[in-house]
Parts: sequence; structure tokens; C-alpha cells
Amino acid sequence: SSRRRHTRYISVTGVQTCALPILIAEFYPLLGLAFLMTGRSAEAKATFDTYDRDFADAPEFYKLLTLTARINLHVADGELVDAERAVGRCFSYAFAMENSRHHIQIYGASAALAAAEGRRDRALRDLRKSEEAAFANANHLDSLIHYRYAALVYLNLNDFRLAEESLDRMLVHL
Repeated sequence: SSRRRHTRYISVTGVQTCALPILIAEFYPLLGLAFLMTGRSAEAKATFDTYDRDFADAPEFYKLLTLTARINLHVADGELVDAERAVGRCFSYAFAMENSRHHIQIYGASAALAAAEGRRDRALRDLRKSEEAAFANANHLDSLIHYRYAALVYLNLNDFRLAEESLDRMLVHL
């Protein structure tokens, strides 16, 4: 009876099933993000790999979450070709999920890659789209993500004044 009070169940096709597998499926992307945010790239990659392998039927949102996080991993590790491939996969997922906050990271990463390749117009266009997505709501994390990418874009474009301004704006949102 005590166990029954502390365990939640969901109904799947009329059969009651413990919700634990669903919680675990949602946990992996968040754990991977925690590893990524604390600089533990190898653990983040391993966590995302496990998630991709074991939870192929997961909701699109969580698949996109791991894909956008992988962009960050690739950029941080200097794997620009892999980052560009990840951006392409993210675009296909994100546009199916209209107005996804993942657009911030996808456009930001695309802008950073374009800047690294010397494609200034493309970089600035994608950075504007990242900014539009970031300021669609008043979430500080969204702004932080955008300004981090903006600083990277401006550094790659050798515009150190704008890079510094972006970093200053990012610090306001920490």
C-alpha cells in the first residue's frame, strides 16, 4: 500500500505501466546537458550516445535537445564538419516543431560556422535569426545562449568590439 502511494503509473494501450522508463528516457538528455555545461564533454557524448541507442522512439523534443547539445560538443571540440552536419539534422527536426527554442542554438551554431568559413553575410543573417528566437520570450537562458554564439561569431569575424559587447551582455544574463 505504501509502495502504491509513491509510485505513479500511466496507462498505455489499456495496460498500467510504471512511469520509470519514461522518466529515464527524459533524464538522459538532461544529464548529458549537465555534463556539457560542466565541461565534461566525454561524459556528455557517452550519455547522448546511450540515449540515441536505447531510446530511438523518444519524443522529437528530446531528440532535438540531444542534437542541439551535440552541436555545442562539436563546436567546443573544434569539429566543425561534424557541427555542420548536426546543424543540418537539427534544422529538419526543429522546423517540424514550430517556434522551438532550439532555433537559438541551431541558428547560432550555423552563424558561428559561417563566420569561421568567412561567410560574413550568412553569419550575420543566421545570428539575427538566433536573436529573434532568443528574444521571443523573456527567458534569461535563451539570451545567454544567443550572446554566447554572438561572441563566437564576432570573434570569427574579427570584430572584437562586438564580441566584447556580446560577452558583456551574456554576463548580465548569468
